[in-house]
Amino acid sequence: MPKGSLIAVGLGIRADDQITPEARAAILDADVVLYAIGDRFSAASLLRLRPDAEDLATLYGHGRPRSDTYSLMTQAMVDPVLDGRMVCYAAYGHPGVFAGSAGAAIDRLREAGYDAKMLPGISADACLLADLQVNLFNGLQSYEATEFLRVVPAIESRASLLIWGIGVAGNPGWPFQPDLKSIELLETFLTDIYGPDHEAVIYQAATYSLLEPTIHRTTVGAIGQCEHPVLSTLYVPSSTD
Repeated sequence: MPKGSLIAVGLGIRADDQITPEARAAILDADVVLYAIGDRFSAASLLRLRPDAEDLATLYGHGRPRSDTYSLMTQAMVDPVLDGRMVCYAAYGHPGVFAGSAGAAIDRLREAGYDAKMLPGISADACLLADLQVNLFNGLQSYEATEFLRVVPAIESRASLLIWGIGVAGNPGWPFQPDLKSIELLETFLTDIYGPDHEAVIYQAATYSLLEPTIHRTTVGAIGQCEHPVLSTLYVPSSTD
């Protein structure tokens, strides 16, 4: 097997107390540490471990499609491995949950014969299930907001629904912000399924141990009137709850 390796790790949502010992060891042992973290508390926690870590968020460009940025991030992970270095990529939450850069890098490196793997981290859905005490006996549907609007999947109202990335719904580029027309379309689509008075929650996990999660309870018919933070997730409970 060629020299050089990649480990993609998740820091959890609250990196100060949710990072796993396995992820911490990978960060400390790596020759090169790269990261893409939208939360300053998690970034600060990582930089305390590795002050030399390199921020891949600098690859975002005004008006540049996020898909192009993610391709650049993938290449940034691959290149130092090809140079024979041990690379650790640290992501907010879980490195494989609605984030494809690390997975693409792992696939490319494995095909070329390099050692590459992913370690799990606590993601926003795990925090949401705990904070909202969600009952999953009726099932769970999970979609990314922009892809949801593009595909318009069949929704089973008897199962709970998560829509990730509502804060950037309909916006494929940077800077991160929602497209209001897309939010209105989402509201209309969900109202047709659940009715306007069905409960909906706009949720954002606490990013630091001393903070509380943001839990804004509203109705499906009022989603468009709410604020939608970049890191927020829309939760719609089962119609049977």
